[in-house]
Amino acid sequence: MKQNIRIAKQLVRIANSLVALDEEGEGSGFQSLIDHENFEQDRLDEAEKQGKKYILHHKEGNLWRIQSCKNFGDVKKGEFGGLIASEKNLSHKDYCWVYDNAKVYDNAKVYGDYAMVYDNAMVYGDAKIFGNAMVYGNAKVFGNA
Repeated sequence: MKQNIRIAKQLVRIANSLVALDEEGEGSGFQSLIDHENFEQDRLDEAEKQGKKYILHHKEGNLWRIQSCKNFGDVKKGEFGGLIASEKNLSHKDYCWVYDNAKVYDNAKVYGDYAMVYDNAMVYGDAKIFGNAMVYGNAKVFGNA
């Protein structure tokens, strides 16, 4: 079920991109999208070669939406994750991940094994999520937690 929701969200983003490209008068939204997708794939491949597991894809407010550069755990290459302030918030090692609309910012860190932050959870301040910890729902972890 969670995978179906992720796919649906990606399809909506693609559809919105097509509409935006056609509205900008750049010709065929489909051709522009194909060119864009090839660029995105090259960007993901290059980041994976550099040993990264995600890239900062685009900004939403003050945070970056992450995108996976490789398959790991239940995350597939190209899949979008949650929102982080910078690469210091999420390790490129192990299987830790920020999903959905979860947010990690300030000096907070998610790292190690299978640490997960998902749904609408927020991790901020100097909080650390590691090991096999899971933070989800509308949870907020902050301060020195």
